[in-house]
Amino acid sequence: MGDLYQDILLDHHRNPRHFGELGGGPTVERKNPLCGDAIRLAMDPADNRICDLRFDGHGCALSIASASLMCCALRDKDAGAARAVAAELMTALTAKEPPDAAGLGELACLTTVRDFPMRLNCVTLPWTALDELLGK
Repeated sequence: MGDLYQDILLDHHRNPRHFGELGGGPTVERKNPLCGDAIRLAMDPADNRICDLRFDGHGCALSIASASLMCCALRDKDAGAARAVAAELMTALTAKEPPDAAGLGELACLTTVRDFPMRLNCVTLPWTALDELLGK
């Protein structure tokens, strides 16, 4: 299990970035009924760009770290670029062969969950919320 909880994941869990409410923009809430994780994602869009992306909620280290990393990675990106990053991460998480995650930057640390399939929903929870949020 040590590989799953790399230093960067623990840091983003203990010190989540972009945590807190964001008033005025669209929001989406997602829950994982199997473990109780709950994430609310809020976005401040302007000119088809994500000016600000914030989350709040509660959950395990993986879901909080994933949300924090996602918010850091996607700020100031347009919706198409955000969807492309999300798709690249999902492919890396679900591919049969080990991924070349070099293009994911810090998000590559999330791909360690591939070896722990029962924890995949923890990492993908904020990303499924993002998909719904970008569709609004």
